[in-house]
Amino acid sequence: MSALPRQSDLLSSIISSNNSIYLYTPTELAAERADLNSTGDWSSSRSDYQPDTAYFTVTVNKDQQSTSDGWPSEGYVELRKAKRLLAGYGRVDPQMTGYNFSGDAPYIFPPGYLQAAPQVETAGGAVTGGCFFQPGEDSISATNSSWSISTIDTTTQQSNILALVANLTSCGISPLLNRTLNNTDAAADYAPYQAYAYAANWAWSADEPRNSSVSSSTSVQYSCAALNSTSGRWQASDCAQLHYGACRVGQTPYKWQISGQKGHYTNVNDGCPENTTFAVPRTALENTYLVAAWRDYRAGIYDDDDPMLWLNFNDLSTDACWVRGQNGSCPYLTSQSHLQGRQILVPTVAAILVFVLAALTIFVKCAANRQSSRSKRRRVDDGWDYEGVPS
Repeated sequence: MSALPRQSDLLSSIISSNNSIYLYTPTELAAERADLNSTGDWSSSRSDYQPDTAYFTVTVNKDQQSTSDGWPSEGYVELRKAKRLLAGYGRVDPQMTGYNFSGDAPYIFPPGYLQAAPQVETAGGAVTGGCFFQPGEDSISATNSSWSISTIDTTTQQSNILALVANLTSCGISPLLNRTLNNTDAAADYAPYQAYAYAANWAWSADEPRNSSVSSSTSVQYSCAALNSTSGRWQASDCAQLHYGACRVGQTPYKWQISGQKGHYTNVNDGCPENTTFAVPRTALENTYLVAAWRDYRAGIYDDDDPMLWLNFNDLSTDACWVRGQNGSCPYLTSQSHLQGRQILVPTVAAILVFVLAALTIFVKCAANRQSSRSKRRRVDDGWDYEGVPS
């Protein structure tokens, strides 16, 4: 008798039993790839949910768009479709060759689909080979790092782990931890694992963004993101300051230019050269290319010691909700029309409740008075005596 799982015990059945509404499946991906024109697809959704088509191939056949290698944006999957989970096979042992993989195919991505293992060479915490960042090479075909993962295991010296994590991340490779840190688990001591997570953060500097967009002492609004050329990380900055701006060239995610002049956050986009747009990095590798471009630009400026570069990222519309676009709105909040409807509805419901309670109170009192009046009349008719003042 085979020890392989039965149909009801397939991995897809187990995963779907509790997570089906949160699972973004291969079936959904295939259907959306086949027809990019359909209502609610990646490209017809709101602009901040649309993926960058530079990262995949779009085929047009009789006005119908499709893609064989595209993926939706995280915003589309999480906020539009309310999905939270993708399931995929990692390594499959030879003993499982007889398993019913076709039964899982509609729900679980096949091996190698959600991860890639590039040939990475490291030494002393540095990446000496396999880094996707290649100065001067900014084409997608040569530098695309989608799903690239490098495992950090017991072969990596403890003292080199944090440096290696930061360097792998800057190279566009996700570091996967497959060992304990400092010979202890996170339940006993979370600090090493917290430091690991911080090292993998490619965007914000330590303690950024600041808790409040307005300084309590100076009333300065720190609601606009800027890249620090020294650290290569972002900082929440005063939107009224003058800095150069980051300008992405056309549809090339890894090619950046610097604005021709400084400006406030709200108008620095006017200084972006032709065929460029004021933008913000969306991946670690994009950020690495921008840092390199910014440092090269600063190396040719001898009378300016300003290390900050405006990024098209802010929380101007909603405190602590950072979004792309100078006029971007927070996707996690209800729309203004819904908020206004709520403001009207709540007082109306309260007024109705007060009216109903008042009506019930009056009704109960009237009923009690009527009952008392009837009782007195019956007692008189039956000749009952009433207590009163003695004569």
